Amino acid sequence: MLLDCVVETSELQSHIHILEIPSSTGKTKHNLLVPGRCVLWERITPQDKLLLAFDAFVLAAATGHVPPFGKIIHGNAYSVVRIPVGELLKAVKAMVDKITVQQASLTPPPLQLSKHCTECEFQSRCRQLAVEKDDLSLLSGMSEKEIRKQHGKGIFSVTQLSYTFRVRRKPKRFASTPAPYSPALRALAIRERKIHMVGKVDLQRKGNSVYLDVEGVPDCDFGGVLDVDMRLLKS
Repeated sequence: MLLDCVVETSELQSHIHILEIPSSTGKTKHNLLVPGRCVLWERITPQDKLLLAFDAFVLAAATGHVPPFGKIIHGNAYSVVRIPVGELLKAVKAMVDKITVQQASLTPPPLQLSKHCTECEFQSRCRQLAVEKDDLSLLSGMSEKEIRKQHGKGIFSVTQLSYTFRVRRKPKRFASTPAPYSPALRALAIRERKIHMVGKVDLQRKGNSVYLDVEGVPDCDFGGVLDVDMRLLKS
């Protein structure tokens, strides 16, 4: 195994965590290199698989041989999962081609904040531009599809979106159904700097309220369990 190695071509480069060289079985004239990645969390995300596929993509471009699979080591138990990369390589190639076209263009890419911004060196610059433009991607609850839909209506800023909110009366059969998340209402709350509550809220309470904040580990499907003696709370 090779640890922490860099594989590159004239146009591509990948920092591969682990590069495994299997022993030859005699069926092929060459040994297929197997890329591997290490992730801290328990669950393997689609992004982890795409990064592994990118490692395989660069490896194939550098050696001329496509790895049939890769491996991801994850979690506290260092579990090893074998990931086929055949179908993922198509998605990786499409992304690489898109980036190549963008690099050759003089027009900057469209501004779009996302949850992956924390991994980008241009995070602070893009956020500053988004704040100056009052861009819709500042609303983290809006998907890229929803943002494109609003752009089609001529709405490009949070302030513009805030004026589209309308209170609608619910049918009686849906009276007990909680209201869906509304980006327009959130935009309105930001513009007016007020807290808006959806639906009828009953705040009449008797006695003293006790609030318990229990921490969990979402990545492990772990929720804290707290046993409270109500006699202590009454005292």
